[in-house]
Amino acid sequence: MARNYMEEKKAGFFQWFIVIVVPLLFAITIALIILTVMGIDVVGKTKSIANQIPFVSSAVTTDDEKLIQGKIEQLQGELDAKQWENEQLSSEVYEKEQTIEALNQEITKLNEQLIEVKETAQSDEELLSDVSGSFIDLDPEVSAPIFENMEDELAITLLKNLPSQQRGAILGEMDPQVAAELTNLLLAQTK
Repeated sequence: MARNYMEEKKAGFFQWFIVIVVPLLFAITIALIILTVMGIDVVGKTKSIANQIPFVSSAVTTDDEKLIQGKIEQLQGELDAKQWENEQLSSEVYEKEQTIEALNQEITKLNEQLIEVKETAQSDEELLSDVSGSFIDLDPEVSAPIFENMEDELAITLLKNLPSQQRGAILGEMDPQVAAELTNLLLAQTK
């Protein structure tokens, strides 16, 4: 009798499954087909409802969530590219700042050299003016032999700084060949 009861119980579960579950699944499938034909997005609505259930929501993703996730990944890629570009530009800015600093130092050094050259030129000009002034006071007969024995460049520079009457008097007292050579050089520099 115990054996019959077990067989009936097994048969009862199987019968119950066939009688209730199979028709229920069939009815749900037919209902889904009819709703889909009517234009209702059953899968999307099911996902949105399942997404609101606390433990089920982590396993189910809706189309909107997929779009948002794709957009997030795209924006993250763009952000990474912009950060890399920013790093490159920062590196270029640093290099340019270093170049500017080096050029500023070079400008400072050149300005200092220019000041030194101006001071030297000014002192040379003062010296030249003093030396030229001493020849103004000398007689042309005395200064002519001095000019004849000077280097041509120095003689021409000093002659330029003398008044024309004094220059002519000194050249007149010189050896004619040396006077002609200095005059030619003097005229060549004024051109």
